[in-house]
Amino acid sequence: MQANMEASSAVNYDFAIGTESFSMLLPLRRAQLLVVGRRFRDAELLLDEIDVAALEEKSIPLLVVDRAWTKVELGKIDEGRELSKDAAKHLESMTHIDEIAYVNARLGTIAGLLNDAEAAFQFKAAASIALDRHREMQAKLLELLQPLVGRHTKSMA
Repeated sequence: MQANMEASSAVNYDFAIGTESFSMLLPLRRAQLLVVGRRFRDAELLLDEIDVAALEEKSIPLLVVDRAWTKVELGKIDEGRELSKDAAKHLESMTHIDEIAYVNARLGTIAGLLNDAEAAFQFKAAASIALDRHREMQAKLLELLQPLVGRHTKSMA
């Protein structure tokens, strides 16, 4: 609920300043929340309405993998399997490590649901490696920012 309100807040902000940068991402974020909440039918309806051509290239794998998971959970196995293959093809072109972790984790879940233990293991291992790299990058960034935070808080005192 709070995440939905925060997503709506971004749209209100965009409207107030005259931009529409989040307009295509909002339905995707809402659908992702529905998927995580295991409301697969509602998520499917929202995901299927999203125009892939209107998304940034980097967001397409996120949409496709969530469509795949939703379809499999709803018993639409063949459609889910094809979508998961499509999402896996996008992994090669992805550059954001957190999104690579996300897509691999979802593909691991899907492979598990499809009783493909080997693929599930491989995708989950790749997700874990990507998540570790993401955490390392975050730690380095925090280390770099720490001196700036210290200066900022001293000037505020």
